Amino acid sequence: MPRLHHDIALGTTLERVDVAGLSLQEVRYAEGTTIPPHAHRNPGVTVVLSGGFSEHVDGRDVEVTPAHVAIKPAGTVHANEFAAEGTRSFIVEVHPEFARNHAVDVHGRCHWMPHGVAAAKALSLYDAFRRRRHDHEELERRATDFAAEMYARRARAARDHVLPADDGRLTAARRLLAIVPETPRVADVAREVGLHPVHLARLFRRHLGCSPSEYRQRQRVGAALQRIASVTPPALADIALKSGFCDQSHLCRAVGRQLGMTPSAFRDIVAPH
Repeated sequence: MPRLHHDIALGTTLERVDVAGLSLQEVRYAEGTTIPPHAHRNPGVTVVLSGGFSEHVDGRDVEVTPAHVAIKPAGTVHANEFAAEGTRSFIVEVHPEFARNHAVDVHGRCHWMPHGVAAAKALSLYDAFRRRRHDHEELERRATDFAAEMYARRARAARDHVLPADDGRLTAARRLLAIVPETPRVADVAREVGLHPVHLARLFRRHLGCSPSEYRQRQRVGAALQRIASVTPPALADIALKSGFCDQSHLCRAVGRQLGMTPSAFRDIVAPH
């Protein structure tokens, strides 16, 4: 039986602040750490700052890179294998009193969101937490608004996406579109998995809420953010080419659209301190 942990952070807590039924903490996981199937007593929201990991949750495998956000209900059973270079995450743990006071539904399935509006808000909260740009009362307000909004997002996603099981073709297509930098064309991916491009697009929209091209762009941005968040990041021009972008300006536009900030701003926020 999977072990139920009272502590949401199974790595090394670098810093922690408790506000209004929430625990904000920056956590580091050592290089190559493997955690067998387990669950946490309290729910929480996690944004990856650097590194990454593989997670097996709700019967599927998720590859997690910087600026991915996870909204986990209480008791979600999952297993993790962390990156060889180690991983840093920012976690907002939700205690029972917060869930009661704000009518937060802490049950259901885990919801992962790659570098988008949720990630931008999580990184903004982390920046305030790390730099103490706001007094305790303001940090409490921002953390409260963030946690309530994230669980509202998860509840909407659960209502809107009751999906049939994947027959394997979506998984195969996602694997092909995640090849960076030499990502195949969408038409070639459709042919490889035995679907018409229109049917493949419908499959992606139904399951992932985006087109195959948008998914491919997410993978490229994810690969770039992982390099940007490394301890000694290469020049942005090199990161752009290695992540499948034509040049640095193309990378900057893509990161701006998905994360709402420049690559340099992202690097400033997640840089180790």
